[in-house]
Amino acid sequence: MLEIVDLVRYRVRSPFSLSLGERRRLSVATMLVLEPRLLVLDEPTIGQDYERAQQLMKLMVRLRERYRTTVLMITHDVRLVAEWAERALVLHEGALAFDGAPHDLFGQPALLATSGLLQPPIFEVSAQLAARHPSRVSAPTLSVAGLVRSLVA
Repeated sequence: MLEIVDLVRYRVRSPFSLSLGERRRLSVATMLVLEPRLLVLDEPTIGQDYERAQQLMKLMVRLRERYRTTVLMITHDVRLVAEWAERALVLHEGALAFDGAPHDLFGQPALLATSGLLQPPIFEVSAQLAARHPSRVSAPTLSVAGLVRSLVA
């Protein structure tokens, strides 16, 4: 399991000597040993650089596919939601303010503002391009690949 989260080299070290990001990955590895049906992660990518965050998210996809594990992530990282989430829920003042597809969420600037969230940069840029060049970019997108496909089509 340590190999999956790239911590084999630290197997004999105390967990207290690990960095915050390494401790996050260790906690995920500890939970994965049990092959849970539901995995709840609170800010799982905090303290991780982009590459490590991507590795962790790919691990979550494999876990979901292999063990049919439901992964519930609590995060303020709108880029993470845009890139990886199939469904987004927004809580505001203790109530459910949104439940749906991330693309639909990020298309609601008023809801985002009242909830203290921002549009992901790629959504914002692609929305501006769609407004200025509708023949080239038909709609905002949540991925760089999607934007590139629109531009070269």
